[in-house]
Amino acid sequence: MLRFTQDFVLTVQTREFAEEYTLTLTIEPLPGATDLEIWPIVDASTGYIVGGTDNAGNWLPAEAALAPLDAGLLMQAYDDYFLQDLVTARVNPQQSPVCAQPLAAIDGEPELGEALLISGRWNSMPRLPFYGVSPEPYVSIVRAELLAAGLVDPVVNIESVTLVDLEGDGIDETIVVAQHVDVSNPAVAEDDYVLVLLRKIVNGAVVNLPLHADFYASANDLTYPSQYALQMVRDLNGDGVLDIVLRGERYEGRSLEIFSVDGDNSYLALRADCQP
Repeated sequence: MLRFTQDFVLTVQTREFAEEYTLTLTIEPLPGATDLEIWPIVDASTGYIVGGTDNAGNWLPAEAALAPLDAGLLMQAYDDYFLQDLVTARVNPQQSPVCAQPLAAIDGEPELGEALLISGRWNSMPRLPFYGVSPEPYVSIVRAELLAAGLVDPVVNIESVTLVDLEGDGIDETIVVAQHVDVSNPAVAEDDYVLVLLRKIVNGAVVNLPLHADFYASANDLTYPSQYALQMVRDLNGDGVLDIVLRGERYEGRSLEIFSVDGDNSYLALRADCQP
């Protein structure tokens, strides 16, 4: 958050010559308030004000994160890797008549897709995740979890595997999203499931921490299951630990969840959903 200047010496070398250039890079904080006590988080695609954090890294519910947005707040719009844009978000004067979730409006209504708007001025990605890891080594692990949960003949469908050092200890955690469910209707079939696993090493042993574990041993027409996708991992409260952002979908509904990791525990820090 401090303004500073750093000089870099670049050497361009070919077979015929070598020449040096000096690049002066000045890093400044984003314009706008840098002394906030509350840092809101907004989901661009739904407008959900997900919640926020304070300067001590405590998670705050959406209702406690509204004040900085009243007059408009400059926020950073991130996809899973990159900064897309700087935008101004504010409390939407037209709240949903059916959802209790507070909503934000973004000035100019830019096309941001499923970006997450972050107001904190710290480095939200101190370590890079590796998306698109081969699911093959995890098929037997997922199958064992499904059979242990009482499913008889489940179809192992792993949708994503991500490696990332969440805590900065030099050891990668693994996030596995596996599911076999149809959210285009409220029904589930026999042996359907939704499983989101965080695999990490604790005291030298690999443990599975389920972020979501929904198993359906029998069919039901009115279950309204949810399915999930890993949207990104980012440090959203400034504690140096990367948090896990999941996007959820169900029949006529969407959600966004932020999970935090603390040692051998994981917990749901914030959740935004459309609940009448």
